[in-house]
Amino acid sequence: MIKNFSFLLSVKIWFELMFFYFAWGRIRTCVAVKALGLQPSAIVRSATHA
Repeated sequence: MIKNFSFLLSVKIWFELMFFYFAWGRIRTCVAVKALGLQPSAIVRSATHA
């Protein structure tokens, strides 16, 4: 019983860690794309209108 409970707890912690890791990665990627996406989009816009 105790062993099974600790196993379930470790699985729960692992899933939460993976969820936070992927969520943080998506947020960081979104922020990076927004920060970097301003310049490339302006370059593409000036290139297409040129």
